[in-house]
Amino acid sequence: MLTRKCGRKWLLVSVIVAFVGGLVWIIVDAFRPLDMRAEISRSAVVAYGHVIAEHGQSRVVIEQIWKHSPSGHAPPIGSLVPSRLPVDAKPDSLILCFYPRHASPDAIIAVYGERVPAADMSLAEVKALCAARPGT
Repeated sequence: MLTRKCGRKWLLVSVIVAFVGGLVWIIVDAFRPLDMRAEISRSAVVAYGHVIAEHGQSRVVIEQIWKHSPSGHAPPIGSLVPSRLPVDAKPDSLILCFYPRHASPDAIIAVYGERVPAADMSLAEVKALCAARPGT
């Protein structure tokens, strides 16, 4: 009887520790600086566009494709892509990263002026990363 209670306590403590550890992992990951090199290398398609807000929703109009998918699948220029940004967010433009076989963007990166503050890079530097070969 005593060992059964001890076993349950250890199981409960282990579950709590795992839950707290997972929560800490998520919080640390959310606040780490954006690694544009890793984001672009993971992405099959990188697009550039601007935000339009209408009817209480924000959407992105794709203006340019900076990185093309090897399979040739990319949203067409001029297409509207739903945005997860709040309607009152006012970036000058956005960079959209699509992972392989995904129809909606997996990362949306705000651009203000000619800077990408989340990556502390210029827009030209990010665009150059899209043209670079893997491993460079």
